[in-house]
Amino acid sequence: SSDLGGTGEPTFEVKAVDESLLVAAAGSLALSLTSDNGTLDEPVKSSRTSGSFGVSVAVNQHTGDGKKVIANISNSRLDLGNQYAVKVQAEDKEEVYGVAVGGAVATNSAFQFSETSSNNLVGSLSGGITLSTLSSEVEASVDQLSNDWSIGSLDVKAEQTAKLLTFAFGVSVAYSHLLAGKGVSLAGSLGVGLTLNNVKNRVNAKVDERNQARKILASGTVNVIADSDYEIFALGVGVSGSASRGSGANVAFGLAGSGASNTLDSDVKAIIDGQQDGYLTILATESPVTMSEGVTVTAKIG
Repeated sequence: SSDLGGTGEPTFEVKAVDESLLVAAAGSLALSLTSDNGTLDEPVKSSRTSGSFGVSVAVNQHTGDGKKVIANISNSRLDLGNQYAVKVQAEDKEEVYGVAVGGAVATNSAFQFSETSSNNLVGSLSGGITLSTLSSEVEASVDQLSNDWSIGSLDVKAEQTAKLLTFAFGVSVAYSHLLAGKGVSLAGSLGVGLTLNNVKNRVNAKVDERNQARKILASGTVNVIADSDYEIFALGVGVSGSASRGSGANVAFGLAGSGASNTLDSDVKAIIDGQQDGYLTILATESPVTMSEGVTVTAKIG
């Protein structure tokens, strides 16, 4: 409980602001470059293999119960006078960036100077993965008044502005070269880019009274506004390339995969509660003369 009074200030304000920047970047590169050359006197007889593997993962997350930005006047007594503007504002501004790049290159060159059968096997695998798990609560509220309020105006606003950009790239290259002799020259590559975003946000603005009958008398306006503006962009790219050369059987294959998933669970509410049960009475007038109603309740998500 708190007793709050003003002496000449035109505005009484309770404000909570959070400005966050989250950046996660990860990169990997794997190389496997081999060469096995035989001679007429000592030909290459055995099979040769070469492989590379590169994966990078970038993670952004809010830990625990997530991030909370709360501005609240609760269980408080305000003796301000009808010239005061009362403002309760919770504001969350956040930018989140995630970049992951994975690269893998594998080559194997063998020169066989005999008719002996031998195999040349080359493989590469790469992946870029970004994961974002974000949970936030933004709340501006007035509740459990300890006295009736006679003020100039009341603005209760909860606002969230967020931008989420994630990029994932996987590039894989394999090359196999078996010159002369017999056997199989095989090259295979796989490149995957995957980005996953899971966002849960709660934006609430409310004026509530449940314990006892109270009045908010404003000579101006009463505005209760909840606003959420979220931008999400996700891009996943997988690139794969394979080549095989030789005098025997040549096999080359490349696989590329990409995926992007955005899951947004959003709850945006602007509420004036308690009036129906008789606990809360709000009278807002633009001027004492016109007595025109000026109560606004807005919930917006964009």
